[in-house]
Amino acid sequence: IPVVERDMRLEVAERTLADGTIRLGVDVDAVRVAAEKLKAMGAEALAIVFVNAYANPENEERAVEAARAVWDNENLACSTQILPEIREFERTSTTVLNAYLQPVVGSYLGKLETALASEDFAGRFHIVQSNGGVMSTETARRLPARTALSGPAAGVIAAAAIAKAAGFPNVITGDLGGTSFDVSLIADGKAALAAQTTIDFGLVIRTPMIEITTIGAGGGSIAHVDAGGLLQVGPESAGSRPGPVCYGQGNTRPTLTDANVVLGRINADRPIGGKLARLDVEAAKAAIDQHVAKPLGLGVMEAAEAIVKIADSRMAGAIRLMSIERGHDPQKFAAVPFGGGGALHVSALIREVGLKAAL
Repeated sequence: IPVVERDMRLEVAERTLADGTIRLGVDVDAVRVAAEKLKAMGAEALAIVFVNAYANPENEERAVEAARAVWDNENLACSTQILPEIREFERTSTTVLNAYLQPVVGSYLGKLETALASEDFAGRFHIVQSNGGVMSTETARRLPARTALSGPAAGVIAAAAIAKAAGFPNVITGDLGGTSFDVSLIADGKAALAAQTTIDFGLVIRTPMIEITTIGAGGGSIAHVDAGGLLQVGPESAGSRPGPVCYGQGNTRPTLTDANVVLGRINADRPIGGKLARLDVEAAKAAIDQHVAKPLGLGVMEAAEAIVKIADSRMAGAIRLMSIERGHDPQKFAAVPFGGGGALHVSALIREVGLKAAL
């Protein structure tokens, strides 16, 4: 599914050459018409991207000025404000992602600041960036793409500090959440930085960040048998809503969490969080039976075990990518799992990859 549907992408006349020469000035009237049209179609944010704008941002800046006259919120930016670099695809992808995140992140931060103010919070509030640093809420509203992997990045920074204090300067972190599994490598107490990353879902984000490999294998990843008769886990996810079948919120397709519940690896009688009295084990069994066990000719418990093994294999592959394929010996690294399901799978990952310990 594209971040921006085809009918929400409009063109205007302009031309900037590779050396920065303005061959054709931007048609500002066309920009205003396009902005009005997108607003009428329900767009909540506007991203402006012109070819070769990195060499001369004049046309983009004039387009932003023209669009601002008719755009009724702050979710408006051009590519040279987000990523003023050569390479059209990466610049476009990052700018579009930034626009996609602006309404959601802006709304969330607004609610959070209101809640903090109501509690008479007098401290300084910052947001973690994907590179492990922090930024103000104002900057986060303007450049939310910098928060794309901020959760895993914060975990990596914390894991590095804890591991170093425990005497493990070399660790591999694994953040297993509801949708993804995020892996990072820390050598001699330091995490590597990357200029860009490609998320498992095919989206390129070019912004400084801690080097993290992300795959679509989380607790909410849906298990299914594909057209070739092979069991797959992810990248499609049930997310937190409706969530796994065992949550009882309407999902009918089994997830990795459902498999862990059926196998007794998660205590169904004591769900963490307090919002559910009990996890529905029978519903999870029925979903696994219908969608995995019967198509493969397996029993429910065998199918649940197969789901877990497939997920473990995919996670192990991500760890190998960050270690063995980059010249690091995993036997010299300890695993530091975190996230909602990290600890559930760490023993299998130690076995499969050959990590020396878990912290």
